[in-house]
Amino acid sequence: MELFHEKERYLQEILGSNINHKVARKIITNQIDERASRFIRSLNYAFMSYRDKNGFPQVLPLSGMDMIRVPSPSVIKINLESQAQMIEHFEVDVKTIQKVGFLFIDLLSRRRLRVNGMVRQYNSMLEIEVEQAYVNCPKYIQSRTLEFNYSNSKVIKKGNVLTIDQIKMIENADTFFIGTSNANGDMDASHRGGNKGFVKVGDNTLKVPDYKGNGLYNSLGNILDYSKVGLLFFDFENGELLDVKGEAILIFNEDKSEVTHWELTVKDWVHYHETIELQSIFFDSSVYNY
Repeated sequence: MELFHEKERYLQEILGSNINHKVARKIITNQIDERASRFIRSLNYAFMSYRDKNGFPQVLPLSGMDMIRVPSPSVIKINLESQAQMIEHFEVDVKTIQKVGFLFIDLLSRRRLRVNGMVRQYNSMLEIEVEQAYVNCPKYIQSRTLEFNYSNSKVIKKGNVLTIDQIKMIENADTFFIGTSNANGDMDASHRGGNKGFVKVGDNTLKVPDYKGNGLYNSLGNILDYSKVGLLFFDFENGELLDVKGEAILIFNEDKSEVTHWELTVKDWVHYHETIELQSIFFDSSVYNY
């Protein structure tokens, strides 16, 4: 697997990224070192993306201290039995998953690690061969605790046009999680944050500003290569989840020296009520928020 695909390299060039590719090759590897392994094992939540049956990236929130194992630097295993309720609520067909992206994040300490890989086998465990693993910058992460477990009950609403309830939840969010893919199906899971209201909604379209990050342009490069995108919003106060899927485009300034924002036209959404039991304490916003 190449370090960066064509569209990532294109954005790095035209947007003036200061990334050093020689350094990047040392940072982005196909191995999870012991420090990263300890970090993964310390978490009681994580986020995984894969392509659903319609080709849209789906962001899945994993929960539980025994959810992830790292038996070797090149292998990650997910305990599917511990994720049975998540699989049921999100109607996941495990047999169709070929490639995945992981976001291992501790919102409280603002640490995050991204891992992408290919599924080798599944039974009670989903075994993934690591293709890329790298630490991500802490920008735009709001510091909060987060603990959640899936409940036995669920109230699920679906649609393709956002209603007042979904718009209110999106425009009140200071955080969401994003799943993207390149044209070859290589997956990525990431995080976006800002002050409440940083995501605008109009005409069934989400408008998301592009804040300066690490200059890799993984998510934006994927959007440029494969426009289908999946977003997951948390209502940290009421314990609700909102899954939004759509087609995204990048919006450049006049001389194409900057991506001002990107827009996602909603194709369908799923609003999960009473699906998780959640506890979260907010501490402070990121100093990088615009």
